[in-house]
Amino acid sequence: MNLEYLAMLAIPNARSISYLNELIKRECLPSFVCLLKPDSMTPGQKSFEENAVFVSILNENRIEFETFDTMNINDPQIVDCLKKRKENIIIYSGPGGALLKEDLLSIGKEYVHVHPGKLPEFRGSTTIYYHVLSGVKPVATAIFLRSAIDTGPILKEKEFDFPINEDIDYEYDPRIRAEVLGDLIEEYSKKGSFGTKEQSKSNGETYYIMHPMLRHIARLSFEK
Repeated sequence: MNLEYLAMLAIPNARSISYLNELIKRECLPSFVCLLKPDSMTPGQKSFEENAVFVSILNENRIEFETFDTMNINDPQIVDCLKKRKENIIIYSGPGGALLKEDLLSIGKEYVHVHPGKLPEFRGSTTIYYHVLSGVKPVATAIFLRSAIDTGPILKEKEFDFPINEDIDYEYDPRIRAEVLGDLIEEYSKKGSFGTKEQSKSNGETYYIMHPMLRHIARLSFEK
């Protein structure tokens, strides 16, 4: 079922594909996808073929979409597209680390993002790796996006076991995020509302992209 209030802002990578497949499984499909089109490989892509795979899923499930030749989520044409749409809940699956500017935040939409870390303790980038090195089980947290990184109200969080024999970037990360997103949207489709919890903006830690050597060490800690 295509939910008339639900849209998606996405780039065609492993995370976006996992999101769509999870929503298909739960029969909670978006009515529209605003698709940013990369002209080269982007973070989270295992191959450029994911572009075609993502579009194929959209076509097979009769999901309306519009493609834009930009990777800038704040591009005026993106703002204009979403502003004209009736959907008021936008699943964010765009470029990592991008911040929504006021033009997007002021058009009467809420943007749902699933962050791969416990908030506010693990804000920022590559947070699953920081979880692993800290010995803290990974958490995926659904939030509303705000102008500051990973500071929006918490909608849902779920703890997961450490990954075993699973590619952290292309399998584990997309899987746990998609599971939380699926739970959240399925619950909303039944209740018609989100439960929100404000997070402290002053507490917590913001992490930056982990050095490849440290990421390798993190992988070794859970490979069998």
